[in-house]
Amino acid sequence: MPSEEAVSRATSADAQSALAARLATGDAAAEEEFVLLYRPRVLCVLRARLRDWEMARELADEALMGALQALRGGRLQEPSRLSAFVAGTARNVANNHLRARMRQPRPEPLEDEVPGADPVAAMEEAERLELVRRAIAGLDQADRAVLDLTLAQGLKPGEIARRLGLSPDVVRARKSRAIRKVIEGVQPKTSGGMEPASRNDGRQPL
Repeated sequence: MPSEEAVSRATSADAQSALAARLATGDAAAEEEFVLLYRPRVLCVLRARLRDWEMARELADEALMGALQALRGGRLQEPSRLSAFVAGTARNVANNHLRARMRQPRPEPLEDEVPGADPVAAMEEAERLELVRRAIAGLDQADRAVLDLTLAQGLKPGEIARRLGLSPDVVRARKSRAIRKVIEGVQPKTSGGMEPASRNDGRQPL
């Protein structure tokens, strides 16, 4: 590590300008000198910003490389302020890291017992959906079109009437009929075609 006296000499305005000029030409020796000189400073800036020594060490190379790339491209407008430029680059890297960490969702602890899907309920739901699809497929084309425009697209009877060339009253009648047929197609039936009794209607069983 350079001594304090060496660092002081190397970071004078003239020395910063000279080093920046060498870096702009891609001088490999200048790049090695740059890393040795500024890595400790970059670490200090990152550690102060992040309050995390391990993360500061991980991001130091990113900050140094970012500064080097800018210097190679001649993007330093005031070569005598090389040290301030490097410190600013390190602060930007730290701020980007903090912003990215804030955008990450906070992990929520899982409960000891996570309820799983009920296979019976899932099967019943699949059967109901299949019944609905069959009932809709059994409608005539006009009724199916009215139902689709009503449920899938949320159109009002007047809008549907204009699209299909029908009167609003006809649209309402077809909509009502289509919904009734779908409901009838979904309701459970007995083998005789009648709905099973779900509750006692007050009459004594035969």
